[in-house]
Order: sequence, then C-alpha cells, then structure tokens
Amino acid sequence: MRESIPPDGRVAKWILLFTLLLALLVRLAGGGETAAPGPQDDLYAKVRRASVEVLVQGRLEGTGWFVDSKGLIFTAAHVLAEPGRDIEVCSPVAGRIDAELLAVDLGHDLALLQVEPRKDGYPALELADKLPPPGSEVFVLGTPLFRRGVMMRGTVGRPEPTFEYYNFGYVQVLTIAADTPGGMSGGPWFTPCGKVVGLQSSSMSLNNVPVGVTFVAPADAIRTLLKNNRNAATPGIGLHVAEIWQQQREFTSRFPPKTEGLVVHALKKDGPADRSGIKQGNLIIAADGRKVALVDELIGAVRGKPPGSAIKLTLLGADGTGSYEVSVPIGRLEVGWPDRAETEQ
Repeated sequence: MRESIPPDGRVAKWILLFTLLLALLVRLAGGGETAAPGPQDDLYAKVRRASVEVLVQGRLEGTGWFVDSKGLIFTAAHVLAEPGRDIEVCSPVAGRIDAELLAVDLGHDLALLQVEPRKDGYPALELADKLPPPGSEVFVLGTPLFRRGVMMRGTVGRPEPTFEYYNFGYVQVLTIAADTPGGMSGGPWFTPCGKVVGLQSSSMSLNNVPVGVTFVAPADAIRTLLKNNRNAATPGIGLHVAEIWQQQREFTSRFPPKTEGLVVHALKKDGPADRSGIKQGNLIIAADGRKVALVDELIGAVRGKPPGSAIKLTLLGADGTGSYEVSVPIGRLEVGWPDRAETEQ
C-alpha cells in the first residue's frame, strides 16, 4: 500500500486561497447574508419611510406620500370618493394619525392632505424636474390588494400627457407601461434616484383584468396644487366621448365616408352638455369652429377656457344628418368640494 504524499506548502496555500475566493463569489452571486445592501434596497427604504396608507372612514382605501417634512401628503382624489369623510394615514415613522383635506384637483385626480407637524419632521420625497424619456425605468410603491409596502416596476410609455375619462370626468395623465392592481392609487411613481415623476391614478383593464397600461398624475400638476394650496378650477362640460373610428361599422355607415368626429357616449345628468340639448349618439365635429377628431383635441379646447365661459360645438345627428351648433357653458369639476383656503378668507 502506497502512502499519500502531502502537497507542497505553496500548493496548499493556493488551494486555500482559491477555496475562499470561490466561496465569496458564490455568496455575492447568490445574495448571501453577508452581501452589502444594493442601491434598490436603499431606494425602497427611502420611499417606504415617506409613504403612508390612507384610511377613509376607518378602511384602507389607498396610498399616499409626504411631499413636505411639515406634514403635507398627496394621494389620489378618488381614494376619498366624496367630500366630508374622515381621513387618517398610517405612517411607518409616525403611526396612525388624523389627516385633514386641504385641496383637490379633480382634473388630475389629486388630493392634498395635512397632518399635525412632528418634532423631528416627516421623511418626504422630492419632485422630479421633468419626466424621463419613453422607455425609462420608473417605480411605484403602494398597497396592492391590502399588501403593504409593495414596490413595482414600469417604463415611461409616452412623453406627453393625455386625457382619460373616469370617476368624475376627464383626467389629464401620463401613461406608464405597468400592471398595477387595486390599492396602489395615490402611490408615488419615482425614478431610480427616488424623485417623484407622478402619482398613481388608475389602470387600463379589460373585464376588470389589468392590461399593462397605467395612468399617472404628472408632477407638474402636483407642484401646482402644492403651490396654490386651494382647490383647482378644472373646466368641464359633463360628457363622455369616443372617436368615431372606434365604433362598429353599423354606426359609422350612417355618416358620409371619412367623416371624423367624436361620438357622445354619455352625458352627466343636468350637466352643461345635457342642459344644452346634446343627445347621446350625436357626433361632435368641431369646437369653436375647429375640426375635432381626437378626444384630446376636444378636451384640450374645453380645458383652455375658464369656468363660466362657453364653447361652441358643431354636431351631427345620430343618423348622420342635420349639422347644427350649440353653445355649451363651461362648468367646474370641483363643485361641491370644500376649499379650506376660501373658508379661511
């Protein structure tokens, strides 16, 4: 039987060094317990501390976040649903505290809240100067389906805002490519540097199933409401429209070939458009003498006028005939919401 020959001392040292190096690489690649926190760990911790859960009438309804260390919080207006409800927030650093509604902007689905100042202040998030270009990675933190503090990823979908109809009228939003379930409303969308580019408003869905498109209130609107600290005066005329080329052939065949315009799908009862005699199925083909083919064109024209003024709409009947004009008064979406700034004055 041959005896084994012990390795040379230098070889043994190299074997030991190689073994230690291999173990270190395995730990780093596998996320071992000794690995140092990464940038996204720090990002999550920063945003989580500045975020809150919003309770309305004692029920968890959405998410919010501190925009100011003195206790100013933003959430989505639709989280509150209606004026006069009891509001609280649950903060990781301050616990459960009462909140007061300061102002709303229904044209961007925004609500500004205030909580009592705190001796050490509140951790707050900074607003980004501009939206990153399409394709850029952004993140949101919220409470999806009552699961607290969940961070999700998305990408900027388009550079300019658009109008979407839901809840209380047309809302101007940014488009983010992401799946965001219920409960995320009011959560901050932020860059990898932790700067807020917008606030979660709603998601596109088909048969109540998200389809990967999310709508976000832009940072510019957040900045404006924060500066003014009073309810917005969002122009509206109380109708919901859709582009004619989205309709079934049975409807479009009533009109001359290549007719462009916006089909009136619904009217707010006793709203400006309803009182002006506009009917469901009418086709709006011009606003103040300018042709309109896209939703953004019509709502942009309405938003360009102050409440109390009027806009002249040119319409066709639902049967494709009878062009006529109607002057529609411009209303205000925020009617009925108390404005603390006006009350104090």
